[in-house]
Amino acid sequence: MLTKSYQKIVGIMISPSQIGPPFTGQSLFAHLCELGTKWGILVFVFSPTHVDDKTATVQGYKYQASGWIKASFPLPDLIYDRAFFTSYPHYLRHQSAVSALQRLKKTPYLGRVLQGKWGVHKVLLKHPKLTPHIPLTKLFRQPSLLFRWLKEYSSVVLKPEAGSQGRGVLIITKSDTASYSLRGRSMQNRPIAKSFTNSFALLQWLLAFIGSRSYLIQQYLSLQTDDGNAFDIRVLMQKGRDGQWAQTGMAARVGQPTSITSNLHGGGKGAQVLPLLVKQFDSVRANQIIDTINQLSSLIPTHLEHHFGRLAELGLDIGIDQSGSIWVIEVNSKPGRAAARWFTQPAARYEAMSNPLQYARFLLQ
Repeated sequence: MLTKSYQKIVGIMISPSQIGPPFTGQSLFAHLCELGTKWGILVFVFSPTHVDDKTATVQGYKYQASGWIKASFPLPDLIYDRAFFTSYPHYLRHQSAVSALQRLKKTPYLGRVLQGKWGVHKVLLKHPKLTPHIPLTKLFRQPSLLFRWLKEYSSVVLKPEAGSQGRGVLIITKSDTASYSLRGRSMQNRPIAKSFTNSFALLQWLLAFIGSRSYLIQQYLSLQTDDGNAFDIRVLMQKGRDGQWAQTGMAARVGQPTSITSNLHGGGKGAQVLPLLVKQFDSVRANQIIDTINQLSSLIPTHLEHHFGRLAELGLDIGIDQSGSIWVIEVNSKPGRAAARWFTQPAARYEAMSNPLQYARFLLQ
């Protein structure tokens, strides 16, 4: 068992489907393992399904110079939750294992996980300075709501209440001839483009596509560059060595020409924010937009933390429509690091990777 010379233990928790290298996000995990070794903190990757009740240990992986090493570890002192799920049964299996782990040792988390876009949306609306920047959004429960909105707005967005990386997001548009066009991404993150001659055909396809998943319906916003490509701004907010919220960096994400999303996992490309905004608007307006994004970004973490409990990091997806209005599209409590390559300050890219362990060290001291 790997324990000697380590004062504290941090476990990076992943889902059963993620276990075994290569991991999703393994460059982040490897960095944290190496950083932990320098600081006398044992950092390893594990799934709660691999806990041994009898020995109160867990099988996991630690990164060393020679690569990933599988070993048995003590139960961690702190858990950094990076678990993602491909299906609801996977989620249930994971949660059952987490409950068993907590019965063995009540291990605190680095930060809580935000549960669902709808709950986050309702909390964001409670802050008067955020409300003007939140798109009109409802739970999609009745097909009649879809057709009522299409009659009023011509185009609407449907998105999974628990989705990520742009998977399952759809834009539906009604034409003057009462036919419908649909663009989006499948649950496997592949592009979708369809047309329907009537509302019945559209509804049949939608019900089959959505299945039992919970969906949101949202007003369509024209969040595109002058070239017609979808784009947004990813802002990474994190706690670090002092335990306080700070903006690590921000980057623009621009989608492929035919894509409705800008997500880098869906084929989008990164860019620095200011040059992109100057091209879209002008220098004065671009800097005004960045100032507003900074103001919103400083409000959101503490507001959400007040309602949901301790958080460690947040990825804020900010949309800017063609009139220059600023919209908070989504908030993610398990943000990726792909956009960090386009942070303006090189040091911010290192901080984006290191801050989780910086904050862990703050909590464990």
